[in-house]
Amino acid sequence: MGEIAEDMIDGTCCTECGCYFMDEENQAKHHKGEKAILYTHGYPVLCKECWTPESDLQCADVNTI
Repeated sequence: MGEIAEDMIDGTCCTECGCYFMDEENQAKHHKGEKAILYTHGYPVLCKECWTPESDLQCADVNTI
């Protein structure tokens, strides 16, 4: 399986659009050019832009990069 497919399965990126997730603390580091860590939900999720009330998957806890 490919890396992006695995990231979609473990909730590191949106299952629909593929945008990666990062919490607020790590986003601040990312914008400063420091090493930042992606956020992993542990299960497939949709980003806030892709999620609708009719979606089968949960909405992400954090924003995308």
